[in-house]
Amino acid sequence: MNGRLVILALAACLASGAVAQQARPDRALQDAARHYHAGEWGVAFDKMAMLASRGHADAARIALFMHEHGPQLYGSYWPVSSEQLQRWQGLVTVQEQPVARSSVAPRARR
Repeated sequence: MNGRLVILALAACLASGAVAQQARPDRALQDAARHYHAGEWGVAFDKMAMLASRGHADAARIALFMHEHGPQLYGSYWPVSSEQLQRWQGLVTVQEQPVARSSVAPRARR
């Protein structure tokens, strides 16, 4: 019985840590967005790029946009490596793929 309680407690701790880890990028993305909306383009790009490098797909999409359209829209150019571009593009592509319907999904009744 005590073993089960320890396992449940450990699982709860791990789950809460995973939720906390997931919440951090969202707060960081909101922080980056605040800089973006304040017109602090360089700071916003740096924060988006950092999040994108950590695997955040939404930040990758924004960083790619800012990189591509920087001179025209922001009056700035932010150089990125080809490796960064590939990684960010991969994150965006994975996020945009449609979810396949399961072949075991229940069929609609007539």
